[in-house]
Amino acid sequence: MKRILFILCIITSSLVLTSCKTVIITSADRVVSSSWSVSTQAGISAELSFDKKTYMASLLIIDENKNKSVIEGVFAIDSQNIYITSADFGKTYCFGYKAFSDRLELEYDDTVLVFNAEEK
Repeated sequence: MKRILFILCIITSSLVLTSCKTVIITSADRVVSSSWSVSTQAGISAELSFDKKTYMASLLIIDENKNKSVIEGVFAIDSQNIYITSADFGKTYCFGYKAFSDRLELEYDDTVLVFNAEEK
């Protein structure tokens, strides 16, 4: 009887300890865990990166005429939008997004760019 009780205690302990390792990955986690880049046939390229420690994001866009636009600032993210607040411009930019395993669709002012993941 003691032997059966001991075995049941070990099984129960094992189940409790292994259940503590559940990791939930949301789309927001996926977005901020990667760097993203895109280059279109029209000559537009962009890079998007996040620093989870400082909550800073950087979006660099180079248009077909090689003009650069940079949005840098503190970011917040939910299940549908990325918000980047730029201290330089005193403005908060809101980008809609859809995250997939290897790509990110980023929307701003009815324009959608499809970024590819670059693992950090």
